[in-house]
Amino acid sequence: MKTVSEKDFEERMLRIRSVLRNAWIDTYGLDVIDSYIKDVEKEHMIDGHFVSILNHYRKLMQYDLCLSVTRMYETTGNNSLRNIQAIAIGFRTGNWGKFPTVSLPALKKAEAYRNSYLAHLDVEVSSTPITNDDMTQLLKSATAFYNSICINVSKPEWALSDNELNLLHLQRYFDFIDVLQQHIKDKE
Repeated sequence: MKTVSEKDFEERMLRIRSVLRNAWIDTYGLDVIDSYIKDVEKEHMIDGHFVSILNHYRKLMQYDLCLSVTRMYETTGNNSLRNIQAIAIGFRTGNWGKFPTVSLPALKKAEAYRNSYLAHLDVEVSSTPITNDDMTQLLKSATAFYNSICINVSKPEWALSDNELNLLHLQRYFDFIDVLQQHIKDKE
């Protein structure tokens, strides 16, 4: 069992929380772009230059989401869920259960995407690319496990609550609509 100070444990937990929170922001941003643009394009025109900017930001959010998700499932590193689980045993007040069971094919696809395309700019991307749904499922499992650690070390205030996540989703939606409105024109 690994032991660290309570202060170091808190810092590590809050770093993990920050990565998870930012991954949810990426997920919600991708969701808003994918769904809202399709709806808008049915009846309106969007400035072409803005669409290319959105596509660029969309790609950056995908990259960041993939990196964030794979970081959570690393078997090495001080700030992975597996490492924090070993440390949290010293602070536990309950039983959070086993490490999250995840779709191994989805995790393998995410790691392959990160290792070959994101980290090394290989020309070839995997023949079975990771989808946003795959990454979202991995993120849900990681968040649930992180939250269970928070509860079982008597720090529920560190957890990512459903209310906080719902508010993040709404914020992404309204932020995006606010920016998009300036670039929409009626079809003639």
